[in-house]
Amino acid sequence: MIRRQQQRKGRRRRRRRRWRRRRRRRRRKRRRRRRKRKRRRFSLTGYVVAVMFRRQQQDSMEVTSLMRTAMLLLLAQDHVSCSQKAAFPRVDPNRRQLFEYEPLAVSCEGLEGLTGWRVMRRIRGLVGTCSPHWSTSTGACRITNAIQGDTGEYWCEMGAARTGSVNITVTGGPVILESPVLPVAAGEATTLSCRGQRGTSSLTADFYKDGRLMENSSSLNITILGVSKSNEGLYACSLSGETSPASWLLVRAEEPHPFPPPLHLLAIGVGVSFVALLLLVGILQRWKRRAAPGGTTHSGGGFVGTIGTCMCLA
Repeated sequence: MIRRQQQRKGRRRRRRRRWRRRRRRRRRKRRRRRRKRKRRRFSLTGYVVAVMFRRQQQDSMEVTSLMRTAMLLLLAQDHVSCSQKAAFPRVDPNRRQLFEYEPLAVSCEGLEGLTGWRVMRRIRGLVGTCSPHWSTSTGACRITNAIQGDTGEYWCEMGAARTGSVNITVTGGPVILESPVLPVAAGEATTLSCRGQRGTSSLTADFYKDGRLMENSSSLNITILGVSKSNEGLYACSLSGETSPASWLLVRAEEPHPFPPPLHLLAIGVGVSFVALLLLVGILQRWKRRAAPGGTTHSGGGFVGTIGTCMCLA
């Protein structure tokens, strides 16, 4: 009887311990979710302005300095957002197709003036890093002897930032098509070359687009002048009866508003930024007037949030 009671008490203790562990896990998960939600609330500009204001939260802060800093932040954010759209990893050798056992290097170090990029790749639907160790996988992805299993999509990541992706094909065949790794801008010229691994006795190369014969070339390459969207497609070539893998030629559409932007868009941007800066100055002066008579200091949380909201609207 005593043993049964002891067993029941032991089972109750174990159940209580399990229940407490589960409750602690649920609390930790809730805390993580709250932290993530708080991080998402702040945009890049709002967060930087909040940090700047906490450091310079003194009555002697000059309005002119705040206006100049806010304008620089606006311009910097626009520059970073525009430049990240056109970022791609660097590939060496600079072509989409490689023969088996050739070296391959994919890197993004120094891209956009930043370091710490992680090279990612998708092979047969599986996403992973070039390095087996996730925490130490920053830097270039270097493969001494590439094999067909390295065929896939490669890109770079750093936090929430991600570059464009490039497709690399490693073939065990004797012929490859040398085509540009990055998208070709509309209106520019591009060259496609047919290359044999051990040389070739053929004097001409046949080039195909979407499975149809496009052109014969005795120089083993063709040049497409004034590239347009109609030139997009799957290209391949053949030498001495051997055909290369197909690669997609991507054409980047011409920017509708190239830099520098039109005057009317520039005027709109300057006007919106000026209104936002006026709001900042007005809120700052009002906050100073409230804090001055009583000699009390405020935490500044609401003021910082207001500044972040105004900057996001700008």
